Amino acid sequence: MSARVKFFVLHLLVALALLVAVFFFLKANRSAVMANNRDQLDDYLSLAESLVDGWRQNQLRSARELAGLPAVRAWAARRLQGPPGAADPLADELSDSLGERGYALFDAALQLHASAAPAYRPDVPLPPGAREALEQAQRLGAAISPPFPAPPAGALVQLICARLSPTDVPGPVLCLYL
Repeated sequence: MSARVKFFVLHLLVALALLVAVFFFLKANRSAVMANNRDQLDDYLSLAESLVDGWRQNQLRSARELAGLPAVRAWAARRLQGPPGAADPLADELSDSLGERGYALFDAALQLHASAAPAYRPDVPLPPGAREALEQAQRLGAAISPPFPAPPAGALVQLICARLSPTDVPGPVLCLYL
């Protein structure tokens, strides 16, 4: 074999060895980057879960505190004694001052009695998630529904509900729309 061919083969082998080395380096580096990205994503997801959990706990605590106020309980008792759907300026003020989209007051049988949202009427059935939140609020004191489309436009809302009765006896439930 001539010196020129040997020189060419040698350079070719060196170049091939470099390509193989670069390939394995990049493969190892890619695995390390993917592992790092996975760890960062896990950290972000853990943080997001803790933020959502903190928000939920704060909302539930606020709903319980609101439902525990004597003025709110007295207002709800007056509303439940009156006819369903009657206008109430205090309720509108309550809804406006809380910065929520509105409220709904349910009696002990979980039938809608009053609502600041005109689209909600006693004859409109609640979505299953909202019904479950009402039942859970009666059992546990407070609950948050999953998002559901509100009639008629279909915008997503959630209910934050709290039992108005001070004991564990099922009673009326006050819900705020988010």
